Amino acid sequence: MRSRWGRFTLFTSVIALCATSAFAQGKKGKPKTPPKEEPAAAAPAAAPAKDDKAAKGGKTGPAAKGGKKDDVEDLGGDEPEVKAGAPSPQFQKAKKFLDQERWADAAVEFHNVLRNNTDDAGNTQHAKYWLAVALYHLEFYQASYTYFYEIAKSPKHLDFEKTLGWLARLATQLPEPADIIGHLGKYTEEQVAATAKGSPDLLAQLNYLYGRYKYRKGEFDKATALFGNVAPGSKYYVQAQFFAGITSIRQRKIAPAVKAFETILDYLDKNPNALDSKSEVQRYKDLAYLSIARAYYSAAIKQPTEGEFVPDPERLTAAVVAWNKVDIASEYWLDALFEESWAYFMASDYPHALGNIHTIESPYFPNSFYPEAQFLKAIIYFTNCQYENAKIIVAQFVKKYEPVRKGLGEILDNRCPGPKPDEDGNVADLSPEEAKKCLGFLNDVRDGKAKELTGDRGKLLKPVVEGAFDDREILKNLEYLKVIRAEQDRLKSAKHPVKGSPLAGELASTLENAYGDAISRAGALARGRFLRAVDDLDEHLGNVQTMLIDILAGERGQLEKVGEAKAAAIKQQQTALKGLGDVKADEEHYLWPFDGEYWRDELGFYRQRVVNVCGGRS
Repeated sequence: MRSRWGRFTLFTSVIALCATSAFAQGKKGKPKTPPKEEPAAAAPAAAPAKDDKAAKGGKTGPAAKGGKKDDVEDLGGDEPEVKAGAPSPQFQKAKKFLDQERWADAAVEFHNVLRNNTDDAGNTQHAKYWLAVALYHLEFYQASYTYFYEIAKSPKHLDFEKTLGWLARLATQLPEPADIIGHLGKYTEEQVAATAKGSPDLLAQLNYLYGRYKYRKGEFDKATALFGNVAPGSKYYVQAQFFAGITSIRQRKIAPAVKAFETILDYLDKNPNALDSKSEVQRYKDLAYLSIARAYYSAAIKQPTEGEFVPDPERLTAAVVAWNKVDIASEYWLDALFEESWAYFMASDYPHALGNIHTIESPYFPNSFYPEAQFLKAIIYFTNCQYENAKIIVAQFVKKYEPVRKGLGEILDNRCPGPKPDEDGNVADLSPEEAKKCLGFLNDVRDGKAKELTGDRGKLLKPVVEGAFDDREILKNLEYLKVIRAEQDRLKSAKHPVKGSPLAGELASTLENAYGDAISRAGALARGRFLRAVDDLDEHLGNVQTMLIDILAGERGQLEKVGEAKAAAIKQQQTALKGLGDVKADEEHYLWPFDGEYWRDELGFYRQRVVNVCGGRS
């Protein structure tokens, strides 16, 4: 029969498994297994055109409710292969305006070609393409994307290959939730190379974007090759190397993953201006160190038998070294400190593990939310047979977090409602009203106007709610909403010939559809993050309740001998991390007893001695 202690150490195996594929986009919590890619947005709402067979019914691009998210190959059928004959006078007039860079005149006239059905199918295709080009130059990027997206669905479109270059341009103008990457599926690697011929910068960008698409599809070898084609000096080089490392982690190839992250560090040391800002350079360095640490940690923990864990001291040491290099000012520092605590625990270096938790719980981080830290602390006391201390921590955890869980449930029901998950954990799409309501709550939280986060209970809820919403992907979706709204405002102030034209009416409808879809996606994402925070807290509450059973059994001396034998064997195999766990004073450090007062310069240096009282227990 497996020991109860072994069941608790299984939690560390979950951490190890998560670390093999952690991609730190957010800020809070233990390493998570990431999605294959950041969730892709639905395709933009496509503008109808009378001459376009696929568009006669109105909106043809998949909206948030009905369309696929990232499998462009499955979206609609291709248009039949056509040829372009002699253009009509109206087409020629529009093309003349385009050649003269009179973008507004060109856009209106090409729209008239489509609206009045003046030309054959081939020139109609050309008209849609040139309309998209004109809208791009007018800085109506979302509207331009609508037309280019329609073209990118059909490899038989006469301007299909030329559209790829414009999608690359749009990828620099629209935030990532627009999901340019998701619409590269019908292009071949040969077409990518041909499009970028003679332009190294464009080639680097397309290799990066196309690599991201292959990564999303799970074609990891192709993705790795494409990321490797992005040459040093390109502004996409660091991002490509980072995704190369993540791709290797997804394949459980630790050595090439670490090499990719180390390449980022070396490159940024030699090229400190490689990214847009110093803060972005530091962020990528911190992410690289964090990823190296997680990779080494996942490779360090071996499980020869069920419930038994044997760490590799060299890899564990390498993980700790990397965690310690995450900058103390970084948004990822507390993540690194907490994750490092598990490594110290696996090495039986309990003073370091508890010292890190002591830092995390300091008043300098009032909005930090690491309930797992209390769980780890209880495990450490339990492992050292300090059952009374372990019971106290479990009781404190339940007393603190059961009301928090109740409050989160009330917020979820009242401010962020939606369908319940099914048996497999899948959640149906939100209605537009539900999405708007949840997004409204998110904005209230960000603006400090959420009444639910005030008062004594609100102070307990605030770190959880803000942590759930403190997510880069959410920020990108909010930025996307701002971009679409700004485009709508620009359209309202447009001058002749766009103002009052049929084109203006159609663009207004297109942008409104796009904005509605973006709200649905942002609201659903916000609720998903909230649900994940609630699920995590449920898991922690379940873990500590199960631990209490083991603690009580330990107090009664009912733990199986085999369980303690395993624990003793593991402890013998765990080796100090080559001096990293020693607490020694030197010329620059002092041993200073903690008197209840925290000092900022002591953060990260706390240690707590733990006495093992298991001797003589049966």
